[in-house]
Amino acid sequence: MGEAQKALNDIGFDAGPNDGIPGAKTISAIALFKESRGLTETGQLTEAQHGRLLADAQLAAEGRLVSMLPEMVGIPAGCFQMGSPADEDGRQDNERQHRVWVEAFKIGRTEVTQRQWRELMGDNPSSFKGCDDCPVESVSWHDVQGFLQKLNTQTGKMFRLPNQAEWEYAARAGTTGPFSLQGRISADKANYNANYTYAGSSRGSYRGKTVPTGSLPANPWGLHEVHGNVWEWTCSAYDEKYEGSETQCAGSSDSALRVGHGGSWDSLPRSLRSATRDGDTPANRSSSVGFRLAQD
Repeated sequence: MGEAQKALNDIGFDAGPNDGIPGAKTISAIALFKESRGLTETGQLTEAQHGRLLADAQLAAEGRLVSMLPEMVGIPAGCFQMGSPADEDGRQDNERQHRVWVEAFKIGRTEVTQRQWRELMGDNPSSFKGCDDCPVESVSWHDVQGFLQKLNTQTGKMFRLPNQAEWEYAARAGTTGPFSLQGRISADKANYNANYTYAGSSRGSYRGKTVPTGSLPANPWGLHEVHGNVWEWTCSAYDEKYEGSETQCAGSSDSALRVGHGGSWDSLPRSLRSATRDGDTPANRSSSVGFRLAQD
């Protein structure tokens, strides 16, 4: 007891004389020491301390998740011409031009990255590993649904994929041409197969892989890499004539093709146009396909 009394005195708890006798001052000092450490008489955490630790851990986890997510950009409600005009170079038959109303929503400033996927899911399915800030790819539409479910459970928020009208509206950012980037498409503005040209553009460097998100110029609404880098899944089922599918989300059990937008690192420049859309099976995984988050 003399050693314990001395130790208590040394760290500021008045245990009384160093005589080995557990008197009232010693008992009181022991109790104060336990209280200061949040311990019960058995040396365990008190219920209150345990509750505080759980609350702190939850806040820390939520803070980590929130800090790792892409910044969300508010997109104003509006009506726009979806699809492309008949004379647009590279136009496809599935780009019928028509007016669509889009409610206000939020969309990721960048595509979801490999780091963000790994932090939440514990793995990295990407083909182009070794670049934490590059977009996660090689994820199927169904894989993305699993990511969203886990993300929403852990954050209490409601993230989702954009529908195809939202995606094109945000990508256009008020512009009406093939691309929302200023001037002609080029390799210093987008990541694609720049061995090929579009409407008078110049040839450029073909990187042959993804690049870090946010590394190329943003469109007028502040969104990066909406043209190229990776195709981006939307929540919409593919319909060649649209037929209202552009403003809706398909259910997980729906076997219909899903719409992808934006083109990728290995696409020809015409595939990067704002109106370009493609249908793919929801189970397909490709090194040229990733996604970006949306919220109401």
